[in-house]
Amino acid sequence: MKLKELKKKINWMEKSIDLAVKRYNEIRIFLNLPMDDLYSEIKTSTKPFQLDYMSKQKRQEIERKFTFKETELILPDLRSPMELLNNRIVDHGIRPTYRFLRRNTSGQQFIYNYSCSLFGMYVEGSGTSKYEAKVNTAAEMLRSIIRKQKNRTLSSHIRAFNDRELRDMSPLIKFKVNHVETLNNECVKNLYELPIYTLLSQPKNDYKLENHYSVQCNAMDLVAIGHSNKRSAAKQMAAQNILNLWEKLNSKRISS
Repeated sequence: MKLKELKKKINWMEKSIDLAVKRYNEIRIFLNLPMDDLYSEIKTSTKPFQLDYMSKQKRQEIERKFTFKETELILPDLRSPMELLNNRIVDHGIRPTYRFLRRNTSGQQFIYNYSCSLFGMYVEGSGTSKYEAKVNTAAEMLRSIIRKQKNRTLSSHIRAFNDRELRDMSPLIKFKVNHVETLNNECVKNLYELPIYTLLSQPKNDYKLENHYSVQCNAMDLVAIGHSNKRSAAKQMAAQNILNLWEKLNSKRISS
């Protein structure tokens, strides 16, 4: 009994194969394909094995490349404010002096502070990493150079920027908004007295977050406090907070 069932299955398979071959040949004749091409080898392209791991240094290099893409179109050899600053020095072999000042703690994040000095100019900058802090410090030095260039007090050891360079690198070193000056203008415009700034606390030698500068600002019948590891930055933050409150009050008045 089993032998008969097995023979039936074999016969069915043979018929199925014959029908498939017949149908295949009909398609071959219809498409006018040569016999040699019927069973040609199928080649598949495979990608070579490679690791997905990318080092932190390589990743940062790629990020910097895309970040300063606009600057590279004009100055292909410059990729950061530090390199841009080095390129402005006329004297061969002279470079800006960067010094690590301190490391502060903001919550669970470190804030690094660096200084930069060049031909009598001195600036400071900060960032969440040492590299970012140095980049921000170099950008601050570039801002200082541009200010001196506008005031015609730039040292002859530094090559001045032309109009095209200033325009093309503006996204790289955008000038910070002076909230203190903006608040003063807003007070005068709305017939208020000028702001009063009060230093509430200042850092000690341990540089803990609670010992950072705290500056209170009283202006336009509003009070706000700014905190930072720099007194000038704390003052700017206090003025900015006043401006934000003033803007919210005005928007409520308009909506009502």
